[in-house]
Formats: sequence, C-alpha cells, structure tokens
Amino acid sequence: MLDGKIDIKKMIANQRQSMPFNDGDYEQDGVYYCGVCKTPKETMHETLGAIRQLCDCKKKREDERELTQKHTKFENRLAHFMEGLDHDPVSKEWNFTNDDSPQSIPSLRLKKYVDNWDKVVNNNIGLILEGDVGTGKTFYGHCVVNALLHKFIFAYVLNLPNFIIKLQGSGFEADKLIKKVQAFDLLVLDDFGATRTTDYAIECIYNIVDGRYRKRKPTIITTNLSLGDFMKKDVDITTRRIHDRIMEICVASIHVDASPRRVKKALEKKKMTNEILGI
Repeated sequence: MLDGKIDIKKMIANQRQSMPFNDGDYEQDGVYYCGVCKTPKETMHETLGAIRQLCDCKKKREDERELTQKHTKFENRLAHFMEGLDHDPVSKEWNFTNDDSPQSIPSLRLKKYVDNWDKVVNNNIGLILEGDVGTGKTFYGHCVVNALLHKFIFAYVLNLPNFIIKLQGSGFEADKLIKKVQAFDLLVLDDFGATRTTDYAIECIYNIVDGRYRKRKPTIITTNLSLGDFMKKDVDITTRRIHDRIMEICVASIHVDASPRRVKKALEKKKMTNEILGI
C-alpha cells in the first residue's frame, strides 16, 4: 500500500501467481494461453501488466451454464403461468422448422413478426389469421408461440371453445384462469368464432380480449370468420364490442390459403395403410 492507496499493479501480480494454470497452458509474449483452445487467458495492460481473463473454452462453458440457468428459471416460471391451463405436448413439434410451406406468405410474414418482436410488443401489434377450415392457422399460431418461447418470451395458444367449456366447470376459478391468459406476453386465441354462442361465452371472450387490450399485450386471432364478419352490424352489442376491440388491436390480417398439407399427409397415411394391408 502506497500512501494509503492500494498498489493495484502488485495486487494483480500476486493474483496471477495465486491463480493456478492448467496442464498444457503455455506462455507466449508474457501472456498465458489455454492449452485446449489456444486462446489467451490473460490480456496485457500497458501499465498494469498481465490481467486474467476467460479463454474461449472457459467463456463458452460459462455462457452455457448461464443459459442453462436462464432456461431452468424460465421453465419454472412458465410452469407457474401454465398451472390450470391445458397443454398439448404434440404442439411442440409445430414450429417453423417443420413447416412444409416455408416460402408461403403466412410463413414468411409470421417469421418477420417473431423477428421484430420488440417493435411488436412496444406497439401492441396483434394479427388475425383467417381462412377456411384445415388451412394451417392453428399450426402457424403454434409456430409463433414456440419461436417466442425459444426466446424466453411467455406465449400461449388458447383453444377458445375448449377454454370456455373449462371455465363453465371451474366455478370460482374462472376469474383466476382468465387473468392467467390475460398475462401472457403473447396470446393466440385459436378457433375464434367456433364457440357456441351463449351469454356466458360472449362475456368471457370479451373479458379476455378487453383485458389484453388494457394491458397492451399483443394477441393473435385464428378464425374461420372473414374480415367482413367482423364488420357486421347485425350482431348483439357485446359481440359488436368484441369485434371492435379485435379490429383495434389486430391491425393486420393474414389470409391462410387452403394448403396441401393435410391432403398430402392423408395420402401418405393411406399409402402406408395399403402397404400394411397388402392392398
């Protein structure tokens, strides 16, 4: 210590001596290198001399450890988010990697949606995926959700008809479940418009949509309804309010055309069945 101050240069020199090096490490130009990845374990400071740093392989191990910890923490929080909600394990396989139409307009646009998530969430940008039955709207909803989960973003696909049935049998838990789905960073309301129209169902759907609107949480709607259906005036006031909210938060729509996906899979399955039966 000099005049009450720490001698940093001496402290670093002592630190260097006290920190062991591994077998195979070697010195070059006054700096020690890792014997495994051949990258420096020190950096030379003009005044202070050699200062310890992580070599590439050590840094990689540290990064992997931090990523594992982050993933574990995220999975635990996601499990808390998902408590009481339905989850289909098969849906994990529904991702952009397994998309058999990767150059289709829906696929390309939804990939951009994920890639620009910061802008999406900051501006509360929702989407409507509309098209006929069996065109892949649900598949693409899961693609977006799985891509966001990979980025440690809380996202969920909610099958609306099944959820309404669940709420009807949940008693006092209904409000708790609605608050859960309102809280996801992104919510995909799947099969909107396929729910049996009852006062209770309409009220629940309005609470979900309005709650996400007020929380400024992006929402994607998948539906067999056309945009014209959302504009109809000859509906009850609550349905009209739901449609108005959706049109306000889902500022763009993507039409999902009829895809050969299911036809192709059906033909492949038929061919395999014929081979098994010797037809």
